[in-house]
Amino acid sequence: MKDVRRPVEEWWQLIGELVIPRKSYVGESDDAPDASRFRRLYDTTAVDACATAANGHVSYITPSGDRWFSWAAPDHVRSDEVDGWYRRCSLIAAKELAAGNFYTNIHETYEDRVAFGIGSISVWPGKRNSLMFRSHEISSYAIGENDEGYIDKWGCEYDWPISRIVQMFGEDAVEGKMAESWHKYKNEHGPDTKHKFIHIIRPNYKAEPGKIGTKNMPFESAYVALDGPYVLFETGLIEFPVCCSRYLKHNGSTGVYGFGPAWRALPTISQLNFNEKLLDLVAEKSAVPPVLIPDYLEGDVDMRAGGVTTFAANRAKGPHAIPQEWLTGGRYDVGVDRSDRKREDINKAFHVDLFRMFAELEKRSQMSVLEVSERTSEKLINFSPTFTRFTADFQVCMNRVFRILLRQGKFPPPPPGALVPDQFTGVLDVENPEVLYQSKVALALQSLQNTGIDRTMQRALDWATALGDPSSVAEEINLGRALHTAGRNEGVPEDIFNTPEEKQAILEQKQAQEQAMMAAELAKSLPNQGQAPGGMPIE
Repeated sequence: MKDVRRPVEEWWQLIGELVIPRKSYVGESDDAPDASRFRRLYDTTAVDACATAANGHVSYITPSGDRWFSWAAPDHVRSDEVDGWYRRCSLIAAKELAAGNFYTNIHETYEDRVAFGIGSISVWPGKRNSLMFRSHEISSYAIGENDEGYIDKWGCEYDWPISRIVQMFGEDAVEGKMAESWHKYKNEHGPDTKHKFIHIIRPNYKAEPGKIGTKNMPFESAYVALDGPYVLFETGLIEFPVCCSRYLKHNGSTGVYGFGPAWRALPTISQLNFNEKLLDLVAEKSAVPPVLIPDYLEGDVDMRAGGVTTFAANRAKGPHAIPQEWLTGGRYDVGVDRSDRKREDINKAFHVDLFRMFAELEKRSQMSVLEVSERTSEKLINFSPTFTRFTADFQVCMNRVFRILLRQGKFPPPPPGALVPDQFTGVLDVENPEVLYQSKVALALQSLQNTGIDRTMQRALDWATALGDPSSVAEEINLGRALHTAGRNEGVPEDIFNTPEEKQAILEQKQAQEQAMMAAELAKSLPNQGQAPGGMPIE
Protein backbone atom coordinates (compact mmCIF):
# COMPACT_ATOMS: atom_id res chain seq x y z
CA MET A 1 0.00 0.00 0.00
CA LYS A 2 2.92 2.37 0.65
CA ASP A 3 4.11 1.83 -2.91
CA VAL A 4 0.75 3.08 -4.19
CA ARG A 5 1.01 6.12 -1.90
CA ARG A 6 4.61 7.04 -2.81
CA PRO A 7 3.84 8.99 -6.05
CA VAL A 8 1.61 11.48 -4.19
CA GLU A 9 3.97 12.12 -1.26
CA GLU A 10 6.01 14.67 -3.21
CA TRP A 11 2.84 16.60 -4.01
CA TRP A 12 1.71 16.41 -0.38
CA GLN A 13 5.03 17.92 0.65
CA LEU A 14 4.63 20.83 -1.76
CA ILE A 15 1.01 21.39 -0.74
CA GLY A 16 2.02 21.28 2.90
CA GLU A 17 4.66 23.97 2.42
CA LEU A 18 2.31 26.32 0.53
CA VAL A 19 -1.09 25.58 2.09
CA ILE A 20 -0.71 24.09 5.56
CA PRO A 21 2.88 24.63 6.77
CA ARG A 22 2.39 23.05 10.20
CA LYS A 23 1.74 19.73 8.43
CA SER A 24 4.47 20.04 5.80
CA TYR A 25 6.71 17.35 7.32
CA VAL A 26 5.57 14.57 5.03
CA GLY A 27 7.48 11.45 5.91
CA GLU A 28 9.69 13.33 8.38
CA SER A 29 9.85 13.83 12.12
CA ASP A 30 8.32 17.10 13.27
CA ASP A 31 9.83 17.05 16.76
CA ALA A 32 11.91 20.13 15.92
CA PRO A 33 9.95 22.36 13.49
CA ASP A 34 12.07 24.04 10.84
CA ALA A 35 11.29 27.78 10.64
CA SER A 36 12.87 27.96 7.19
CA ARG A 37 9.75 26.32 5.76
CA PHE A 38 7.72 29.31 6.89
CA ARG A 39 10.29 31.76 5.53
CA ARG A 40 9.72 30.37 2.04
CA LEU A 41 6.06 31.38 2.24
CA TYR A 42 5.46 34.87 0.83
CA ASP A 43 1.64 34.81 0.66
CA THR A 44 -0.90 33.24 3.03
CA THR A 45 -4.01 33.36 0.80
CA ALA A 46 -4.04 29.58 0.37
CA VAL A 47 -3.30 29.06 4.08
CA ASP A 48 -6.26 31.26 5.03
CA ALA A 49 -8.50 29.70 2.37
CA CYS A 50 -7.73 26.20 3.66
CA ALA A 51 -8.48 27.27 7.23
CA THR A 52 -11.75 28.92 6.14
CA ALA A 53 -12.85 25.81 4.27
CA ALA A 54 -11.96 23.49 7.17
CA ASN A 55 -13.71 25.76 9.66
CA GLY A 56 -16.69 25.93 7.31
CA HIS A 57 -16.89 22.13 7.30
CA VAL A 58 -16.97 22.12 11.09
CA SER A 59 -19.47 24.99 11.40
CA TYR A 60 -21.88 24.08 8.61
CA ILE A 61 -21.58 20.29 8.16
CA THR A 62 -20.88 18.90 11.66
CA PRO A 63 -21.42 21.87 14.03
CA SER A 64 -20.82 21.10 17.69
CA GLY A 65 -23.58 23.43 18.87
CA ASP A 66 -26.36 22.29 16.52
CA ARG A 67 -28.17 19.09 15.70
CA TRP A 68 -26.53 18.02 12.44
CA PHE A 69 -27.71 14.43 12.04
CA SER A 70 -30.52 12.10 12.91
CA TRP A 71 -30.90 8.35 12.54
CA ALA A 72 -33.85 6.66 10.89
CA ALA A 73 -34.85 3.03 10.55
CA PRO A 74 -33.89 1.15 7.36
CA ASP A 75 -36.79 0.97 4.93
CA HIS A 76 -37.52 -2.76 5.31
CA VAL A 77 -38.00 -2.53 9.11
CA ARG A 78 -39.46 0.97 9.25
CA SER A 79 -42.44 1.55 11.50
CA ASP A 80 -43.36 4.30 13.92
CA GLU A 81 -42.04 2.29 16.86
CA VAL A 82 -38.76 1.28 15.20
CA ASP A 83 -38.17 4.72 13.68
CA GLY A 84 -38.77 6.34 17.06
CA TRP A 85 -36.18 4.04 18.66
CA TYR A 86 -33.51 4.95 16.08
CA ARG A 87 -34.22 8.66 16.58
CA ARG A 88 -33.90 8.36 20.36
CA CYS A 89 -30.58 6.58 19.81
CA SER A 90 -29.34 9.45 17.62
CA LEU A 91 -30.04 11.93 20.43
CA ILE A 92 -27.94 9.79 22.80
CA ALA A 93 -25.17 9.51 20.21
CA ALA A 94 -25.10 13.29 19.70
CA LYS A 95 -24.49 13.77 23.42
CA GLU A 96 -21.71 11.17 23.41
CA LEU A 97 -20.01 12.89 20.47
CA ALA A 98 -20.13 16.22 22.30
CA ALA A 99 -18.74 14.67 25.49
CA GLY A 100 -15.72 13.12 23.77
CA ASN A 101 -12.97 14.35 21.46
CA PHE A 102 -14.87 14.06 18.18
CA TYR A 103 -15.01 17.75 17.26
CA THR A 104 -11.33 18.46 17.84
CA ASN A 105 -10.27 15.47 15.77
CA ILE A 106 -12.75 15.97 12.95
CA HIS A 107 -11.37 19.48 12.47
CA GLU A 108 -7.90 18.05 11.88
CA THR A 109 -9.41 15.56 9.44
CA TYR A 110 -11.20 18.35 7.57
CA GLU A 111 -7.96 20.31 7.20
CA ASP A 112 -6.24 17.29 5.65
CA ARG A 113 -9.25 16.59 3.44
CA VAL A 114 -9.26 20.15 2.07
CA ALA A 115 -5.48 20.50 1.70
CA PHE A 116 -4.27 17.01 0.74
CA GLY A 117 -7.55 15.67 -0.64
CA ILE A 118 -7.94 12.96 2.02
CA GLY A 119 -8.42 12.87 5.79
CA SER A 120 -8.48 9.90 8.13
CA ILE A 121 -10.26 9.51 11.49
CA SER A 122 -10.88 6.33 13.48
CA VAL A 123 -13.42 5.48 16.21
CA TRP A 124 -12.73 3.33 19.26
CA PRO A 125 -14.31 2.58 22.63
CA GLY A 126 -12.88 5.13 25.05
CA LYS A 127 -11.59 4.92 28.60
CA ARG A 128 -12.55 8.40 29.80
CA ASN A 129 -15.61 8.67 27.53
CA SER A 130 -17.73 6.18 25.65
CA LEU A 131 -16.12 7.10 22.34
CA MET A 132 -12.53 7.95 21.45
CA PHE A 133 -11.59 9.45 18.08
CA ARG A 134 -8.11 9.62 16.61
CA SER A 135 -7.17 11.67 13.54
CA HIS A 136 -4.18 10.42 11.57
CA GLU A 137 -1.37 12.49 10.11
CA ILE A 138 -1.02 12.57 6.37
CA SER A 139 1.61 10.12 5.09
CA SER A 140 1.44 8.13 8.32
CA TYR A 141 -1.17 5.79 6.82
CA ALA A 142 -1.80 3.91 3.58
CA ILE A 143 -5.09 2.57 2.23
CA GLY A 144 -6.46 -0.04 -0.12
CA GLU A 145 -9.85 -0.51 -1.78
CA ASN A 146 -12.04 -3.52 -2.43
CA ASP A 147 -13.58 -4.43 -5.76
CA GLU A 148 -16.42 -1.93 -5.23
CA GLY A 149 -14.12 1.02 -4.54
CA TYR A 150 -14.68 1.10 -0.76
CA ILE A 151 -11.68 1.36 1.55
CA ASP A 152 -11.32 -1.91 3.46
CA LYS A 153 -7.55 -2.05 4.05
CA TRP A 154 -5.69 0.46 6.20
CA GLY A 155 -2.25 0.59 7.77
CA CYS A 156 -0.78 3.31 9.96
CA GLU A 157 2.70 3.84 11.39
CA TYR A 158 3.08 5.35 14.88
CA ASP A 159 6.11 6.71 16.70
CA TRP A 160 5.03 6.85 20.35
CA PRO A 161 6.80 7.25 23.71
CA ILE A 162 7.14 3.99 25.60
CA SER A 163 4.84 5.23 28.40
CA ARG A 164 2.00 5.71 25.93
CA ILE A 165 2.60 2.31 24.35
CA VAL A 166 2.41 0.59 27.75
CA GLN A 167 -0.75 2.53 28.62
CA MET A 168 -2.38 1.19 25.48
CA PHE A 169 -1.14 -2.42 25.42
CA GLY A 170 0.08 -3.17 28.95
CA GLU A 171 3.49 -4.14 30.32
CA ASP A 172 3.22 -7.77 29.27
CA ALA A 173 2.88 -6.84 25.58
CA VAL A 174 6.28 -5.14 25.17
CA GLU A 175 9.44 -7.10 24.43
CA GLY A 176 13.07 -6.51 23.49
CA LYS A 177 14.06 -2.84 23.14
CA MET A 178 10.60 -1.69 24.17
CA ALA A 179 10.84 -3.68 27.39
CA GLU A 180 14.28 -2.20 28.09
CA SER A 181 13.02 1.35 27.52
CA TRP A 182 10.05 0.73 29.80
CA HIS A 183 12.27 -0.69 32.55
CA LYS A 184 14.56 2.37 32.42
CA TYR A 185 11.62 4.78 32.31
CA LYS A 186 9.72 3.06 35.11
CA ASN A 187 12.53 2.11 37.52
CA GLU A 188 15.44 4.39 36.68
CA HIS A 189 13.62 7.61 35.66
CA GLY A 190 15.08 7.24 32.20
CA PRO A 191 13.89 9.02 29.04
CA ASP A 192 10.46 8.37 27.60
CA THR A 193 12.00 6.82 24.48
CA LYS A 194 9.98 6.64 21.32
CA HIS A 195 9.40 3.39 19.45
CA LYS A 196 7.72 2.68 16.14
CA PHE A 197 4.90 0.25 15.51
CA ILE A 198 2.31 -0.22 12.80
CA HIS A 199 -1.39 -0.98 12.93
CA ILE A 200 -2.84 -3.09 10.12
CA ILE A 201 -6.57 -3.57 9.49
CA ARG A 202 -7.81 -5.69 6.62
CA PRO A 203 -10.66 -8.09 5.76
CA ASN A 204 -10.53 -11.39 7.57
CA TYR A 205 -10.26 -13.80 4.66
CA LYS A 206 -10.13 -16.79 7.05
CA ALA A 207 -13.44 -16.03 8.78
CA GLU A 208 -15.91 -18.92 8.81
CA PRO A 209 -19.57 -17.85 8.45
CA GLY A 210 -21.79 -18.84 11.33
CA LYS A 211 -18.96 -19.05 13.86
CA ILE A 212 -18.31 -16.45 16.54
CA GLY A 213 -15.12 -15.19 18.19
CA THR A 214 -12.45 -12.67 17.28
CA LYS A 215 -10.92 -14.98 14.67
CA ASN A 216 -14.19 -15.08 12.75
CA MET A 217 -15.02 -11.40 12.71
CA PRO A 218 -15.23 -9.58 9.35
CA PHE A 219 -11.96 -7.69 9.89
CA GLU A 220 -8.65 -8.56 11.50
CA SER A 221 -6.53 -6.03 13.38
CA ALA A 222 -2.88 -6.34 14.41
CA TYR A 223 -0.37 -3.99 16.08
CA VAL A 224 3.20 -4.91 15.16
CA ALA A 225 6.31 -3.51 16.87
CA LEU A 226 9.03 -2.70 14.35
CA ASP A 227 11.83 -3.32 16.87
CA GLY A 228 11.38 -7.08 16.52
CA PRO A 229 9.22 -7.30 14.66
CA TYR A 230 6.66 -8.94 16.92
CA VAL A 231 2.92 -8.63 17.52
CA LEU A 232 1.92 -6.28 20.32
CA PHE A 233 -1.78 -7.07 20.09
CA GLU A 234 -4.15 -8.66 17.62
CA THR A 235 -7.91 -9.06 17.56
CA GLY A 236 -10.94 -9.10 15.29
CA LEU A 237 -13.29 -6.24 14.44
CA ILE A 238 -16.96 -6.46 13.63
CA GLU A 239 -16.96 -3.24 11.60
CA PHE A 240 -14.28 -1.21 9.82
CA PRO A 241 -13.21 1.45 12.36
CA VAL A 242 -11.52 4.00 10.08
CA CYS A 243 -13.20 6.67 7.96
CA CYS A 244 -10.97 7.93 5.13
CA SER A 245 -12.85 10.73 3.46
CA ARG A 246 -11.64 11.92 0.08
CA TYR A 247 -12.60 15.34 -1.25
CA LEU A 248 -12.77 13.88 -4.73
CA LYS A 249 -10.96 10.79 -5.97
CA HIS A 250 -7.52 11.32 -7.46
CA ASN A 251 -7.06 10.22 -11.06
CA GLY A 252 -10.72 9.40 -11.59
CA SER A 253 -12.14 6.00 -10.74
CA THR A 254 -8.74 4.24 -10.64
CA GLY A 255 -7.16 6.49 -8.00
CA VAL A 256 -7.04 5.54 -4.34
CA TYR A 257 -6.09 8.85 -2.73
CA GLY A 258 -7.96 12.13 -2.78
CA PHE A 259 -7.91 15.21 -4.97
CA GLY A 260 -8.80 18.42 -3.14
CA PRO A 261 -8.95 22.18 -3.69
CA ALA A 262 -5.23 22.58 -3.02
CA TRP A 263 -4.40 20.14 -5.83
CA ARG A 264 -6.61 22.06 -8.22
CA ALA A 265 -5.23 25.47 -7.26
CA LEU A 266 -1.59 24.41 -6.79
CA PRO A 267 -0.25 26.11 -9.96
CA THR A 268 -2.01 29.34 -9.03
CA ILE A 269 -0.80 29.11 -5.43
CA SER A 270 2.79 28.63 -6.60
CA GLN A 271 2.53 31.54 -9.03
CA LEU A 272 1.03 33.82 -6.40
CA ASN A 273 3.76 32.94 -3.91
CA PHE A 274 6.43 33.74 -6.52
CA ASN A 275 4.63 36.93 -7.58
CA GLU A 276 4.48 38.17 -3.99
CA LYS A 277 8.20 37.49 -3.66
CA LEU A 278 8.80 39.69 -6.70
CA LEU A 279 6.50 42.39 -5.32
CA ASP A 280 8.49 42.39 -2.10
CA LEU A 281 11.60 43.06 -4.17
CA VAL A 282 9.87 45.85 -6.10
CA ALA A 283 8.63 47.42 -2.86
CA GLU A 284 12.04 47.11 -1.27
CA LYS A 285 13.72 48.77 -4.26
CA SER A 286 11.14 51.55 -4.15
CA ALA A 287 11.69 52.13 -0.45
CA VAL A 288 15.47 51.73 -0.56
CA PRO A 289 16.39 52.23 -4.22
CA PRO A 290 19.72 51.23 -5.71
CA VAL A 291 21.95 54.24 -6.43
CA LEU A 292 24.21 55.02 -9.36
CA ILE A 293 27.32 56.88 -8.07
CA PRO A 294 30.05 58.61 -10.13
CA ASP A 295 33.42 57.01 -9.70
CA TYR A 296 34.95 60.11 -8.14
CA LEU A 297 32.43 59.86 -5.23
CA GLU A 298 32.98 56.17 -4.49
CA GLY A 299 32.91 55.63 -0.74
CA ASP A 300 31.98 59.27 -0.01
CA VAL A 301 28.16 59.14 -0.43
CA ASP A 302 26.24 59.26 2.89
CA MET A 303 23.14 57.03 2.45
CA ARG A 304 21.78 57.66 5.96
CA ALA A 305 18.59 59.64 6.58
CA GLY A 306 19.60 63.31 6.62
CA GLY A 307 23.10 62.42 5.48
CA VAL A 308 25.21 65.03 3.69
CA THR A 309 27.45 64.27 0.72
CA THR A 310 29.94 66.91 -0.52
CA PHE A 311 31.07 66.90 -4.12
CA ALA A 312 32.99 69.22 -6.46
CA ALA A 313 30.50 71.39 -8.33
CA ASN A 314 32.91 71.87 -11.22
CA ARG A 315 32.88 68.12 -11.80
CA ALA A 316 29.09 67.72 -11.58
CA LYS A 317 28.48 68.03 -15.28
CA GLY A 318 26.33 65.74 -17.36
CA PRO A 319 23.32 63.52 -16.41
CA HIS A 320 25.41 61.03 -14.44
CA ALA A 321 27.77 63.40 -12.63
CA ILE A 322 25.84 63.17 -9.34
CA PRO A 323 24.31 60.17 -7.48
CA GLN A 324 20.88 59.11 -8.72
CA GLU A 325 18.36 56.25 -8.34
CA TRP A 326 19.00 53.32 -10.61
CA LEU A 327 16.63 50.66 -12.10
CA THR A 328 13.51 51.53 -10.09
CA GLY A 329 11.02 51.30 -12.95
CA GLY A 330 9.16 48.21 -11.69
CA ARG A 331 5.33 48.42 -11.96
CA TYR A 332 4.11 47.50 -8.48
CA ASP A 333 0.48 48.19 -9.43
CA VAL A 334 0.60 45.64 -12.27
CA GLY A 335 1.89 43.00 -9.88
CA VAL A 336 -0.84 43.79 -7.34
CA ASP A 337 -3.58 43.39 -9.96
CA ARG A 338 -2.10 40.07 -11.01
CA SER A 339 -1.96 38.84 -7.41
CA ASP A 340 -5.55 39.91 -6.76
CA ARG A 341 -6.81 37.85 -9.69
CA LYS A 342 -4.92 34.80 -8.47
CA ARG A 343 -6.25 35.25 -4.92
CA GLU A 344 -9.76 35.26 -6.34
CA ASP A 345 -9.09 32.00 -8.18
CA ILE A 346 -7.65 30.37 -5.04
CA ASN A 347 -10.60 31.41 -2.87
CA LYS A 348 -12.98 30.09 -5.51
CA ALA A 349 -11.23 26.70 -5.54
CA PHE A 350 -11.56 26.43 -1.74
CA HIS A 351 -15.26 27.55 -1.77
CA VAL A 352 -14.35 30.46 0.49
CA ASP A 353 -17.20 32.61 -0.85
CA LEU A 354 -19.73 29.91 0.05
CA PHE A 355 -18.64 29.65 3.68
CA ARG A 356 -18.32 33.41 4.04
CA MET A 357 -21.82 33.79 2.65
CA PHE A 358 -23.14 31.25 5.15
CA ALA A 359 -21.45 33.22 7.94
CA GLU A 360 -23.01 36.45 6.69
CA LEU A 361 -26.48 34.95 6.25
CA GLU A 362 -26.25 33.34 9.68
CA LYS A 363 -26.32 36.84 11.18
CA ARG A 364 -29.77 37.34 9.66
CA SER A 365 -31.76 35.10 11.97
CA GLN A 366 -35.04 35.76 10.17
CA MET A 367 -33.80 34.20 6.93
CA SER A 368 -35.28 30.80 6.10
CA VAL A 369 -33.38 27.81 4.76
CA LEU A 370 -35.04 28.36 1.37
CA GLU A 371 -33.85 31.97 1.23
CA VAL A 372 -30.34 30.86 2.17
CA SER A 373 -30.31 28.21 -0.56
CA GLU A 374 -31.59 30.67 -3.16
CA ARG A 375 -28.75 33.07 -2.42
CA THR A 376 -26.10 30.37 -2.36
CA SER A 377 -27.54 28.04 -5.02
CA GLU A 378 -24.77 28.46 -7.60
CA LYS A 379 -22.01 27.97 -5.03
CA LEU A 380 -23.87 25.04 -3.43
CA ILE A 381 -24.11 23.24 -6.76
CA ASN A 382 -20.31 23.41 -7.10
CA PHE A 383 -19.88 22.13 -3.54
CA SER A 384 -22.49 19.37 -3.84
CA PRO A 385 -20.22 16.61 -5.30
CA THR A 386 -17.73 16.71 -2.43
CA PHE A 387 -20.51 16.89 0.18
CA THR A 388 -22.13 13.82 -1.37
CA ARG A 389 -18.79 11.99 -1.22
CA PHE A 390 -18.33 13.05 2.41
CA THR A 391 -21.72 11.66 3.47
CA ALA A 392 -20.93 8.37 1.73
CA ASP A 393 -17.47 8.11 3.30
CA PHE A 394 -18.68 9.20 6.73
CA GLN A 395 -21.24 6.38 6.86
CA VAL A 396 -18.35 4.19 8.10
CA CYS A 397 -17.90 6.49 11.09
CA MET A 398 -21.63 6.66 11.84
CA ASN A 399 -21.97 2.87 11.70
CA ARG A 400 -19.01 2.47 14.06
CA VAL A 401 -20.43 4.99 16.55
CA PHE A 402 -23.80 3.24 16.49
CA ARG A 403 -22.30 -0.20 17.07
CA ILE A 404 -19.96 0.81 19.89
CA LEU A 405 -22.72 2.58 21.82
CA LEU A 406 -25.10 -0.32 21.18
CA ARG A 407 -22.60 -2.83 22.60
CA GLN A 408 -21.97 -0.57 25.59
CA GLY A 409 -25.68 -0.58 26.43
CA LYS A 410 -26.08 3.17 25.95
CA PHE A 411 -29.29 2.74 23.96
CA PRO A 412 -32.67 1.60 25.25
CA PRO A 413 -33.71 -1.96 24.34
CA PRO A 414 -34.73 -2.15 20.67
CA PRO A 415 -38.33 -3.03 19.78
CA PRO A 416 -38.93 -6.51 18.34
CA GLY A 417 -39.63 -5.06 14.91
CA ALA A 418 -36.05 -3.75 14.67
CA LEU A 419 -34.44 -7.19 15.03
CA VAL A 420 -33.21 -9.10 11.96
CA PRO A 421 -30.82 -12.08 11.61
CA ASP A 422 -27.13 -11.10 11.40
CA GLN A 423 -25.58 -12.05 8.04
CA PHE A 424 -22.50 -13.63 9.68
CA THR A 425 -23.84 -15.33 12.80
CA GLY A 426 -27.58 -15.59 12.17
CA VAL A 427 -28.23 -14.10 15.61
CA LEU A 428 -31.02 -11.51 15.82
CA ASP A 429 -29.57 -8.01 15.78
CA VAL A 430 -30.46 -4.46 14.74
CA GLU A 431 -29.24 -3.04 11.45
CA ASN A 432 -27.21 0.11 10.99
CA PRO A 433 -29.37 3.23 10.76
CA GLU A 434 -30.04 5.47 7.82
CA VAL A 435 -28.30 8.79 8.45
CA LEU A 436 -30.27 11.99 7.81
CA TYR A 437 -28.01 15.05 7.71
CA GLN A 438 -29.56 18.22 9.10
CA SER A 439 -26.69 20.73 9.03
CA LYS A 440 -26.99 24.06 7.24
CA VAL A 441 -25.17 22.80 4.15
CA ALA A 442 -27.28 19.62 4.02
CA LEU A 443 -30.57 21.48 4.42
CA ALA A 444 -29.58 24.15 1.91
CA LEU A 445 -28.69 21.48 -0.67
CA GLN A 446 -31.91 19.61 0.00
CA SER A 447 -33.97 22.78 -0.27
CA LEU A 448 -32.76 23.16 -3.86
CA GLN A 449 -34.96 20.14 -4.50
CA ASN A 450 -37.85 22.05 -2.96
CA THR A 451 -37.51 24.73 -5.62
CA GLY A 452 -38.20 22.09 -8.26
CA ILE A 453 -41.12 20.70 -6.25
CA ASP A 454 -42.67 24.16 -5.84
CA ARG A 455 -42.31 24.97 -9.53
CA THR A 456 -43.79 21.63 -10.54
CA MET A 457 -46.72 22.05 -8.17
CA GLN A 458 -47.41 25.55 -9.45
CA ARG A 459 -47.21 24.40 -13.06
CA ALA A 460 -49.58 21.52 -12.33
CA LEU A 461 -52.03 23.85 -10.60
CA ASP A 462 -51.95 26.29 -13.53
CA TRP A 463 -52.51 23.41 -15.92
CA ALA A 464 -55.43 22.02 -13.89
CA THR A 465 -57.01 25.47 -13.53
CA ALA A 466 -56.80 26.01 -17.28
CA LEU A 467 -58.60 22.69 -17.82
CA GLY A 468 -61.16 23.56 -15.17
CA ASP A 469 -60.42 20.38 -13.19
CA PRO A 470 -58.25 21.04 -10.08
CA SER A 471 -58.73 17.46 -8.88
CA SER A 472 -56.70 16.22 -11.84
CA VAL A 473 -53.50 17.30 -10.04
CA ALA A 474 -53.97 14.45 -7.55
CA GLU A 475 -54.15 12.00 -10.45
CA GLU A 476 -50.62 12.91 -11.53
CA ILE A 477 -48.86 13.93 -8.27
CA ASN A 478 -48.81 12.31 -4.84
CA LEU A 479 -49.49 15.49 -2.87
CA GLY A 480 -48.78 13.93 0.52
CA ARG A 481 -45.44 12.53 -0.60
CA ALA A 482 -44.46 15.87 -2.14
CA LEU A 483 -45.33 17.67 1.10
CA HIS A 484 -43.37 15.19 3.21
CA THR A 485 -40.31 15.45 0.95
CA ALA A 486 -40.39 19.24 1.03
CA GLY A 487 -40.77 19.26 4.81
CA ARG A 488 -37.86 16.89 5.36
CA ASN A 489 -35.71 19.01 3.05
CA GLU A 490 -36.50 22.00 5.25
CA GLY A 491 -35.53 20.12 8.40
CA VAL A 492 -39.09 19.78 9.70
CA PRO A 493 -39.27 17.26 12.59
CA GLU A 494 -40.66 13.93 11.52
CA ASP A 495 -43.34 13.92 14.24
CA ILE A 496 -44.99 16.94 12.58
CA PHE A 497 -46.39 14.59 9.91
CA ASN A 498 -49.21 12.19 10.68
CA THR A 499 -48.33 8.52 10.85
CA PRO A 500 -50.23 6.01 8.65
CA GLU A 501 -52.31 5.03 11.67
CA GLU A 502 -53.17 8.67 12.42
CA LYS A 503 -54.09 9.27 8.79
CA GLN A 504 -56.34 6.19 8.83
CA ALA A 505 -58.04 7.41 12.01
CA ILE A 506 -58.61 10.84 10.43
CA LEU A 507 -60.04 9.18 7.31
CA GLU A 508 -62.39 7.01 9.36
CA GLN A 509 -63.51 10.03 11.39
CA LYS A 510 -64.11 11.97 8.18
CA GLN A 511 -66.14 9.09 6.72
CA ALA A 512 -68.20 8.84 9.92
CA GLN A 513 -68.94 12.56 9.80
CA GLU A 514 -69.97 12.31 6.14
CA GLN A 515 -72.27 9.40 6.93
CA ALA A 516 -73.81 11.31 9.83
CA MET A 517 -74.39 14.33 7.60
CA MET A 518 -75.97 12.13 4.93
CA ALA A 519 -78.26 10.56 7.55
CA ALA A 520 -79.27 13.99 8.82
CA GLU A 521 -80.03 15.18 5.28
CA LEU A 522 -82.07 12.06 4.64
CA ALA A 523 -84.05 12.61 7.85
CA LYS A 524 -84.86 16.17 6.79
CA SER A 525 -86.11 15.00 3.40
CA LEU A 526 -88.63 12.62 5.05
CA PRO A 527 -90.32 14.76 7.75
CA ASN A 528 -93.52 12.57 8.18
CA GLN A 529 -91.82 9.17 8.17
CA GLY A 530 -92.80 7.24 11.27
CA GLN A 531 -95.44 9.79 12.40
CA ALA A 532 -99.23 10.03 12.17
CA PRO A 533 -100.99 13.14 10.97
CA GLY A 534 -100.70 15.82 13.63
CA GLY A 535 -97.23 14.72 14.60
CA MET A 536 -98.22 11.85 16.94
CA PRO A 537 -95.98 8.76 16.77
CA ILE A 538 -97.42 5.67 15.11
CA GLU A 539 -97.65 2.75 17.51
